[in-house]
This record gives sequence, C-alpha cells and structure tokens, in this order.
Amino acid sequence: MLNEGVVHSQDPSPLARMRAVLALDHAIEMLLSTLLPLLGVAVDRNWSLSTMVGKFCERKPTIVPHKTPIERLRRLRNRVQHDGIVPSSEDALMAGTQAEAFFRDVLREATGYELEEITLASLIVDAKAREHVLKAEENLHAGDFGTAIIESGLAFEVGWHNFVQQYFRWRSWGYEVCDKILGALEKAFEETHLKLHAFARGDLKEAFRELTKPIELSLFGISPQQYFRFQQLGPRFIWILGSDEPRIHVSPDWHPTKEEALFAFDFACTALLQLQEWLRQGEREAEEEG
Repeated sequence: MLNEGVVHSQDPSPLARMRAVLALDHAIEMLLSTLLPLLGVAVDRNWSLSTMVGKFCERKPTIVPHKTPIERLRRLRNRVQHDGIVPSSEDALMAGTQAEAFFRDVLREATGYELEEITLASLIVDAKAREHVLKAEENLHAGDFGTAIIESGLAFEVGWHNFVQQYFRWRSWGYEVCDKILGALEKAFEETHLKLHAFARGDLKEAFRELTKPIELSLFGISPQQYFRFQQLGPRFIWILGSDEPRIHVSPDWHPTKEEALFAFDFACTALLQLQEWLRQGEREAEEEG
C-alpha cells in the first residue's frame, strides 16, 4: 500500500495523484492500528488518525515532528475523497516523501527494524496463513499471478478459519444462523412428510454459509464489496469437515492479471491484519475482566 502510494505520487496524471493520497493515508492508518498494540496501546475502532498519531507520539516522542505533516495528509485525503479535488503534483510528491519518512521512523521505533526488512507477512501472527502469504509474495515477484492468487486465497481462508475457532470458540454467528435456517427447513419438510436428504442438507448449509459470510466479515471491518471482488478473482475453496485447509477448484480457462493478483494479495494481508487486531483486542478485554 505504501509502495503503491509512493509510485502514484510520482505520476503526473491527475487520477494517479488522487490514488496516491488515498493509498498513503490508508497505509498510515493500517500501520498505526497494527503497531500501537505492540506498544501496549489498545486501539479503539472509533479513533481518528490524529488520535492514533497522538497516542504513538506519547509512547515514542521522537515521532512528534511527523504529527503535523500526517495530519495535513489526512485533511488532503478528506478533500480528495469527499470533494473530489485533484492534489497538485507538489502536494502529491510531498505526501509520498513524508509518508515514507513516517513509515521508516515509526517502524524503527516500534519494532527495531528498517522499512526494507519489514514485509506484510512478517506482521501476520498466524503461522499457516503467513506461510501462504510468503508463497503468494514469491509468486507475485516470479510473475506467476495465478498461483499468487491461489496462495492469497488460501492465506485468507486459513486465517479466517483459525480466527473463527479462536474468536467464537468453535462456533461463529454464521454457523448459528445456518443451523437455525436448516432446522426450520427440516421442520417444514417433516410437516409435509418429506425428508431432507443429507447431501441436500450439506449443499444448503454451504449456500447459506456463503450468504452469511460477507455479513459476518463486515462485522470485523472487512468490506463485503472487496470480499466479493476477491472471491470472483480466484478459484473456489471448498472446506471438508476436519480438514486444516480447503480444497481448491480452478477453472481451466482462468488467466488472471498482475493487477488482479496484487489486489488479492493486498486484500488477504489487510483482512488478516484486521482479524488479528480483533483477536488482540479480545485478549486484552479478557485480561481486564479477569
């Protein structure tokens, strides 16, 4: 996301400059929400970017000089997003330079690593999901966009599967809804003296799960629209009861592009980091209650 913003900030076209400001602002917000918990700060989902920067500066005063430029970037982003203004070339270039400098200093202060040493995969805690993210990254660099999308999809599916087990303690809201719907259907079938076949029950449950999953993801800040696009880009993933990873069904005429692979990779990483933060927040709340 940072690299995308920096590259677009150097592009003279109006659309690229707008995309640069949006990408840079989003990258900074994601960075802070990921790193603040490492400093012992519980991030409130309603916090503004200014509040998060302020909280970071309280823990790491050396970051204070960045506060004004980052708040200026947020104001520029608001004008781009809400008013449709096109940033000047100078403003776009300055935003890219200041955002990269902010990233470098914040990462160094929070983790002890330089920007070049940090990858999205290194921030993902789930070992299996991280393994697939690394493979996706390798295939992106190698130009194998199909495998990159498959690995991004596996990373997300495995990460979501493990998140559900930890956050909901083996049962998610979606499963509860599916069971209630299937129970009502079976009761209706019994009243008409018909029996719902086991295979039909499985197919219905899978269909209902697909319907409820985007709603469930949205509860954790993951855009249903982005998820739908992510789903459409990649193969179909089918979970078998008791398995650690889903089976993959790839269409024979599937020829994904680099842009699609980049989107899938970015979606998977961003979603996994968001889910990771929910787990951290849940753990902190449990500790406080205990």
